Amino acid sequence: LIRPKTNMKTNPFLRPTITPLVASVCLLLSHPFSGQAQSVLATGNVNPFPNPNPTIEWNTDGIIFVGFTEVGSLLVQAGGQVSSVGGGTIGSDGGEGSVTISGSGSIWSNDDGLTIGSDGVGTLLIQAGGEVTSIWGSLGDFDGEGSVTVTGSGSVWSNSSGLIVGSAGKGELSVEAGGSVSSTNGSIGVGGGSNGSVIITGDGSIW
Repeated sequence: LIRPKTNMKTNPFLRPTITPLVASVCLLLSHPFSGQAQSVLATGNVNPFPNPNPTIEWNTDGIIFVGFTEVGSLLVQAGGQVSSVGGGTIGSDGGEGSVTISGSGSIWSNDDGLTIGSDGVGTLLIQAGGEVTSIWGSLGDFDGEGSVTVTGSGSVWSNSSGLIVGSAGKGELSVEAGGSVSSTNGSIGVGGGSNGSVIITGDGSIW
């Protein structure tokens, strides 16, 4: 008995095919879904500007300015990490800056002070387990407006020195729903024309 030879090149029924279902499975395996990705995302006026952007981790030797003379924002989420040796300034010289640190493991660590609203408008939101560390903190400098909200259990702003809310400007600090702010000392409304307010609400919230 002689069996006829088959040729996969000429017999379309013997050619391997990839169905849409198989293609979809292959795509999922090559790009597994991991939920919200670790991310550091800068938008608008941020100086210096992270490269690449977005990124997972951003380290800089200088000061991070968010919203210097213009509008800028910085988002750190889902375990993203930022560190600045020179500290940070959010909203300065007529600019508007906003920073959000969101999610457990997300952190902005400063080896110097953190100013929110220095002759500008600055906002800082720490939520859902995010963390910010700094040597000192100041909200509302030189006619600026600075507001900080720390909300949710595990959300932390830690200052190894002092914290001023309203320093010749307008400062607002809100600690909510188990959030935590720490400093070795604190002042509310310092200098002529200062306007400082602190609101602490919810079980476990502390300054």
